[in-house]
Amino acid sequence: METYPSIFNESLAPVTPGPSSSNTAGPFRIARTCLEFFGEPVTKAAIEMSSGGAFTFTYFGMRSDLAFIGGLLGREPDHPRFLNAYEDAKQAGIEIEYRFLDELPPDPSEYVRLVLSSSVSGRTMTFCGASVGGGGFYLDSVDGCPFYTRGYHHEVLLFCDPDAQSACESAARTLVSGFERIESSPGEGCAMIDIKLTGEPSQELLASLRGIQGVRSVCTASPRHAVSISRHRKPVFLTPAELVSYADGKGIPVWQAAVDYEMSLSGWTQQQVLNYADKLWDIVLASIEGGYRPGNDMDAVVPCRAPQVKEFYESGSQVPGGILDTAVPVALAIQEYSNSSGIIVCIPTGGASGVVPGIILGAAKQMDLSRGQQVRALLVAGLMGVFMAETDYFGAYGCQAEIGCGVGMAAGALASLMGGNAQNACDAASLGLQSLLGLVCDSVCGASQVPCFIRNMTGTATALVCANAAMAGLDALIPLDEMVGALMRVGLTIRSARLNTMGANATPTGAKLEEEEIARQKKAVDEKLQRNEGS
Repeated sequence: METYPSIFNESLAPVTPGPSSSNTAGPFRIARTCLEFFGEPVTKAAIEMSSGGAFTFTYFGMRSDLAFIGGLLGREPDHPRFLNAYEDAKQAGIEIEYRFLDELPPDPSEYVRLVLSSSVSGRTMTFCGASVGGGGFYLDSVDGCPFYTRGYHHEVLLFCDPDAQSACESAARTLVSGFERIESSPGEGCAMIDIKLTGEPSQELLASLRGIQGVRSVCTASPRHAVSISRHRKPVFLTPAELVSYADGKGIPVWQAAVDYEMSLSGWTQQQVLNYADKLWDIVLASIEGGYRPGNDMDAVVPCRAPQVKEFYESGSQVPGGILDTAVPVALAIQEYSNSSGIIVCIPTGGASGVVPGIILGAAKQMDLSRGQQVRALLVAGLMGVFMAETDYFGAYGCQAEIGCGVGMAAGALASLMGGNAQNACDAASLGLQSLLGLVCDSVCGASQVPCFIRNMTGTATALVCANAAMAGLDALIPLDEMVGALMRVGLTIRSARLNTMGANATPTGAKLEEEEIARQKKAVDEKLQRNEGS
């Protein structure tokens, strides 16, 4: 089924604790979805990952362990007790195991197998899937039955006798009206029917599905995204060129085109779209305030410096940088708050979440922009990000897919604030991608800090230059969508050649710190697990 990227599902999402959306929101969503399919409280969970995958470096340092446990506790990513996951699992009677196994595939790099058990019912279910970047995820098998979900729909799974697969699917199609998709697949000793819906299934419908002859069990899960996607709703434009034609044809600013795009996909009203964007901006502003607050604990190799950097930029000691005097400290504040597991909006990821807010707030101070103008600029950034969504903003494709996309989004938003039209915004975004093409993701100690902090800070400067260049008439030459294609091609090489392991993290200092940090984190988690087992 063809799906289209949503501003509120992809580029301005998710709302999650940091430091990395693929390492917190993705695992949260995977575990929560598996828990819902399991259908009862879990008493034991085995979290199994590839010994050759990315989780070997990020599982502890980027707090994926806490995210998986939070999801198994039935929580959403913005739950306030994120850091208390082990203690709360102990209180809930959940035994947690984690394993790194050679038998699991190293690609996708954040692949996971979850084995959930209940000592009460004696049931066990096994789920396989992956976190794919930007908070996105998928599940592709349950108990050996292949299927595919990315959490955009209400989902109903019917497990049935193998010889009843066709009859069960036919009966389900008769009972379920308005479904998005129904598919069946054979498994190991059973078959499965996967039903995708835009609305929550009624208890009456579920009872009818359970009554189909040959059906053994029924399980359900709710969507994990803000916007529920429907095949009956298609966007008013799909490509940057179509955006330009749409906006020019209607004589509307880019922000209005962004609102129209999200309305067409979501079925929301214009006011609902603006209200949701305003809510996201509140979270952004709170994360900046949190980043400037003294006493944040990132539990990693570098201390918090955002309050100090803000003071320096306000002291007059710096070389004046115009909007950058606000943008740079803002970008760092969000990153440090994110790394302290504060709640942020991923724009488009946790590791790149400082660039767009930095640019918008820097421009707001310099240009005396209203709150409404700031929110509308956020939507323009989100629209530019939609055109980059095929990357999943995934660090496995290099930092070019995180900071690179964030810079492109920020440049497009700033061009619109300067009075630019849709073409100006797309050109600025293309220049942003051109500027950072090939940048690897080489975070030290598996933490989104070094060199991520400085890249968010310098990313605001690059976005400023790109927006000014586009507005000055510099020819971007390569259209935005073609630059996204180039980013993907380069990203696949970065991934296959493991270039992400050859940067700052591969220096003698980086390698030594990473080895020490992984050992420290592993020891701390093992101690927590032992305390849980001994209780």
